[in-house]
This record gives sequence, structure tokens and C-alpha cells, in this order.
Amino acid sequence: MNLIVGAGITGCVLAELIAREAQEEVWLIDRRDHIAGNLFDEEVEGIWIHRYGPHIFHTDSEKIWRYLNGFATFYPYIHKVRAIIDGIEVPLPFNLTSMQKLFPQSLCQSYILELGRHFPYGSRVSILELQKSKTLKPLAQFIYEKVFKNYSFKQWGENLQSLDEEVAKRVPFVFGMADCYFDDLFQG
Repeated sequence: MNLIVGAGITGCVLAELIAREAQEEVWLIDRRDHIAGNLFDEEVEGIWIHRYGPHIFHTDSEKIWRYLNGFATFYPYIHKVRAIIDGIEVPLPFNLTSMQKLFPQSLCQSYILELGRHFPYGSRVSILELQKSKTLKPLAQFIYEKVFKNYSFKQWGENLQSLDEEVAKRVPFVFGMADCYFDDLFQG
């Protein structure tokens, strides 16, 4: 008998693999009254509702993509987000285009030069990493106030500084022009 605690995507996949491949009995338990963790959806009056908000799956692994498509239907989707900051529409994740739209050209250029000293072009950098540089700290503070502050409280009930670096990387600063949240080959 195998016991798996947590019926989110990882727990469900492990339970399925153990039951099918090892042909062993599995007990899957969760503190919630449903499986699928934050991916859970339910039908309410004929409409499918994502209880915890919509989720996007993305991976570069064709094997994983094929496996999960055996259990769910994914629709082609590229996640592009736009936000209004100080009355100006900008792409998120915050990137060089966002900076060019919001900052004077001279300030933007000095930030770009400083970013180039610390990070390779195209890199995705957490706001916590930006805050480590004295010269980039004002940029990090601006992005924190305009993008992260309310998001981190809404998502995790904590301020950004209380979160693990890996969690902070979920909403990166992109040192480049890429305006999609994910660059994985498979997205849905």
C-alpha cells in the first residue's frame, strides 16, 4: 500500500504512475475536498469555473505534454499580459518595452546599461535579484510598487520579501523585449 499526501498535479501523477506501472494500490489524500489542487474546476449552472483562477500549463518536454494530454484537453494559448501603469498600457512581465514607455529615455538607457552589467540579455530576473544592486534598486522599487506589491498579497497573502526566491521568479523582470510570460515549446 502506498500513501500520497496531496492531490495536486504532482500527487495525482504519482498515484497514477504507481497504480498503472507498478500495479500497486495507492491511497491519495488531500486536506481539500477535491483532487487537482489549484487546477480544480467545477461546473456551476452549466459553466466551468476555475475555483482558484485559471491556470496555464507549459513545458518544453514533449513526453510530459503527451502524457498530460491523455487526461486533459489543452487549448493552444500564449500568455501575454498587459497592464495599465500610470495610465500607460505596458506588457507584463515588466521588460525593456515597459521601461521605454514609462521612463524618460536617459533614465531608461542608464538602467539598460546597468542591467547589462549584471545580467545577460534575454534573462528573466526576479525582483529580489534586482533589489540586490544599489543602482537598480530604484527600478526594482518602482516595479515592486506598480506590479508586485498587490499581486503578492493577493496570490500568497504575504509581501514579496517574505517569499522564497523561486516564488518571486514566477513574475520576472525580462531583460529584453519578450512579452510572453513563458517561452516553453508546449503551452495550453
